[in-house]
Amino acid sequence: MNPLLSAEPQSQQTSSFGVVLIGHGTRDVQGTEEFAALAASLRERLSPQPITDCYLELREPDIPTGIRQLLEMGVRSIIAAPILLFAARHAREDIPAEIRRELNLYPEIKWLQTEPLGCHPQLLELAELRLAELLGSSAGEAPAEGSTQYLIVARGTSDAIARQDIEAFVDRRRASIEAHSRDCEVSLAYVAAAEPRLKDALAAAVAKKPGKIIVLPHVLFYGEVLGEIRNLAEQASQQSGIEVLVADHLAAGIQNQARGTDLLVSACEARIRAKF
Repeated sequence: MNPLLSAEPQSQQTSSFGVVLIGHGTRDVQGTEEFAALAASLRERLSPQPITDCYLELREPDIPTGIRQLLEMGVRSIIAAPILLFAARHAREDIPAEIRRELNLYPEIKWLQTEPLGCHPQLLELAELRLAELLGSSAGEAPAEGSTQYLIVARGTSDAIARQDIEAFVDRRRASIEAHSRDCEVSLAYVAAAEPRLKDALAAAVAKKPGKIIVLPHVLFYGEVLGEIRNLAEQASQQSGIEVLVADHLAAGIQNQARGTDLLVSACEARIRAKF
């Protein structure tokens, strides 16, 4: 493979570089505004490096436009930064393919790609904060009364490597939750494309007759996936009579610099600066 067009980590040899932030894209206005707010914060943090932001699908500007905007700024080397939780097909195949297609016209331009957020310590801290906000207690603590079923819910993927990464994240969160909680069980569920599906996981949790069920969406931005999680949680609660609580998504309130904003921005910034 031509090293100029490789998505494998390379050392950055020139100061004439810029960053293209790549969101998945959503039709949801709130989710789009959250990505834009994250991009604005990263642009401020990474100044004076040229920064553009774009989307893989569903929204404009697209990836070729984001790259061309950097080239128009005189950039000769590009850091592609997909704002994604895990390295599924989008990160490993779709985004690199889009970049290669565009840069085939500019063989002199070097580029490299950042790692997904994965198990970055500040992302784990943010997930813990979302749970603490839901419970109204100190970070990571669960209410003492009754048993509690925790469901960490991911979007879902058929990609085996990404599922391993998701399971590693859940293992880290399970250890933290169990360290602060009595009589609890922490499980993983998916909205689509992998098993167990959230609907089935909720049914299994209800069958154990817990005091409550806590659903922790491992979702970056507001959109259809979060809506599906909330709808299924509400249905399970209504049908069973068991309280089902749903935590906020990771970027919740980022437009207003709400709690957790610095953690998310810092995790993204660290992944990008690792390629400087």
